[in-house]
Amino acid sequence: MRTSTIIFFVLITYFGIPILANAANANGSSCTQNSSCTSNYCNSFICEAAPANANPQNRPANTNPSSNITLINPLNTGECAPNENCLLNFLNKILEFVIRIGIVVVVLMTVFVGYKFVAAQGKETEIREARQALLWTVVGALILLGAKVIAEGIRLTVQALSVGQ
Repeated sequence: MRTSTIIFFVLITYFGIPILANAANANGSSCTQNSSCTSNYCNSFICEAAPANANPQNRPANTNPSSNITLINPLNTGECAPNENCLLNFLNKILEFVIRIGIVVVVLMTVFVGYKFVAAQGKETEIREARQALLWTVVGALILLGAKVIAEGIRLTVQALSVGQ
């Protein structure tokens, strides 16, 4: 329990500090309270005078409020070149990375489970623990095998829906 609590706080600290570091102060500026920003314009965490063409609130200027607005689909049609920067390739790279790490973990756990069986020396309780560890190692391996299949199925489904087949 203590180890999981420590890991939890380390993760919260690791992922929370960048969010707090980029948070704005009370008046909406990302400049520090002690700095003298007259235009609420900061560049790389250093207060600077706003350029002549800059909007102090960093809001886009609306020149024609009655114009037709169209939204661009960020996912396009679900198709992109293998070396192109798109969400599909990004998610595939993440999945490949997780599977590579997972394979290493499964191999190490299999070796560890084998050691647990050898170290049990016929003791029923330790053999039961080793069997449980083997069961969960196999479950983890099956999840890794199924992850790529599920991702490919989702990709093909989205692609078929976007084409209209």
